[in-house]
Amino acid sequence: MVISSRVAHGTCVTLYLPSAGPAAIDRPRAGAARLPRRETGQRILVVEDNPLVGAMASSMLSSMGYSSVVVINASSAIAELERPDPIALLLTDILLPGGMTGVDLARQARRRWPDLPILFMSGFADPSLVPDEFRANTSFSREPFRLGQLSEAIVFALAGTKVT
Repeated sequence: MVISSRVAHGTCVTLYLPSAGPAAIDRPRAGAARLPRRETGQRILVVEDNPLVGAMASSMLSSMGYSSVVVINASSAIAELERPDPIALLLTDILLPGGMTGVDLARQARRRWPDLPILFMSGFADPSLVPDEFRANTSFSREPFRLGQLSEAIVFALAGTKVT
């Protein structure tokens, strides 16, 4: 830790923490089910209107070996899904601006790309807002999420298994 202070300028505290490598990400929780095999390099589409949350999710995904594309609304997400570069997973907030919710986006995506795994996330919404039609084969992650929680949810979603 480094503390520096200057009169009329304030105090700066810098705290250095050890970094956690891939081993910390892959370490299973006590009592957790065995994670399916994870493939790195897959592209994940993040639909999040809060730039800080989108950047955080993108950073976490990068640390897990995934690439990501972050968009702020459903119409941008559809445009991204239509591009020739394949998307392995749709990670969408439930509450989105622009008149189309994450659930609306998921419905449209499911009609056009029926095999696309979907993971819902929200800092405000309750998982009960996810309609019954998605409960059997999608997951929900509450924001803010921890790296291990997000990693587990994504691995299970990509494997087609619901996180319990």
